[in-house]
Amino acid sequence: MLLSPLMASGIETNVETIIEKTVQNEWILIYRTDAPIDMLAFKSSPDKSRTFRWRPLDDSFVITVLDNKEIIRKSDSTKFTQVSLYLTPTYIPLPKDYAPFSPFSDGSMLIHSGRFFACPNTCTGYQNSWEITLISNNTDLIIVDGKSFKGRSSWVDKDEGQKVYVGSALPIENEDIFALIDNKLPSVLLKVLQLQIPEMMVYFSEKLGKLKFKPTLFASYSDDNSGSYGNQGGTLPNQVFMHWYGKKAIADLNEFQVSWFFAHEIAHVFQGEAKNISAIEQQWIHEGGAEYMAYELLNSLGGKYRNYAKEKFSTDTKNCHKNTSEQSFGALIQQKKYDALYECGLVFWKIIATDELALENKVSIFDIWTNFNLQVDDGNSATFDTFINTLKPFVTENTYNTIHEFLEYRATENKHSSKE
Repeated sequence: MLLSPLMASGIETNVETIIEKTVQNEWILIYRTDAPIDMLAFKSSPDKSRTFRWRPLDDSFVITVLDNKEIIRKSDSTKFTQVSLYLTPTYIPLPKDYAPFSPFSDGSMLIHSGRFFACPNTCTGYQNSWEITLISNNTDLIIVDGKSFKGRSSWVDKDEGQKVYVGSALPIENEDIFALIDNKLPSVLLKVLQLQIPEMMVYFSEKLGKLKFKPTLFASYSDDNSGSYGNQGGTLPNQVFMHWYGKKAIADLNEFQVSWFFAHEIAHVFQGEAKNISAIEQQWIHEGGAEYMAYELLNSLGGKYRNYAKEKFSTDTKNCHKNTSEQSFGALIQQKKYDALYECGLVFWKIIATDELALENKVSIFDIWTNFNLQVDDGNSATFDTFINTLKPFVTENTYNTIHEFLEYRATENKHSSKE
């Protein structure tokens, strides 16, 4: 049997991704391949929402689920080299993933490029490079990798992707941060953004070391006609982003909630490579760590901020104890009750911070995190094993065993559950 030139040369089929905002303000996604394929598979499928939010322009294509992964194929199973789809450019929360669209109230848009990563036929896990082109009108500003373009930009993306801005808002820039902030956000939030974020940057610089880059901050808001409301924050390399959706999400905001929210996200920026923990059941390390860092920061502000931090810690501790008394932490995570990563993570970091040996030697959680980061920078994986080995010299045997046994119990339970 003769091999095709593509197979014989060992060259993988390339997928080109084009995202276009039309003059009618529609968003169209086009995938093109340089060889015929049976299907397109998505790198990440946290849910099945593509099956009803993405609509093929050609009815001969379908978006369906295969082995718990969303795919695009032709209904008659014939091969293809191009498919075009209409997208739904509204905010949608995804479990432990980032929304493809975070609209601003002025019509601007923040896009998460990783949502569009697709592989020819199947994602083997080796692919980590995606060619993307974004096209809009010539009056729109496109911000990719911290650089500005007009109307069109092409780049190669990798890892989890990045947030890409398309719109006409004027950025705010100072020596600490580059920001695009929705002007419909309430004044209490704007106050925190403008006054406290520079102070937070200084605080974390002193605790964890000055950043080698200037992060970009995106803060957006969109109405939600369905009655849903909420907010999501996150970080990607060199980026911090927050989105609020639905009037109720911003109606009752107070400055203490907002300060904690921003402190948590900015803490992630300073956590470095050590925060890149992939195993979901281990992510209490960096999520709980960011929560405890926010707790420490608000305590440093004193007064009502300290009172708020104390109340939040008390509430989260009660929630963690209540939920883990009904079922184990591992079961909570398996059921996607991810609040436990934050609430119980905060509790465990409090145990570490108040450990007798750590207090005696004046070792802070920031010292521990710095050492964890150094271990990761030296080539160790960002995992529980690396973390617990980093932690061991700084805390008593009791604290070490408490946390270590916590993981062992969870791992045993997860293994048992998988057999069922």
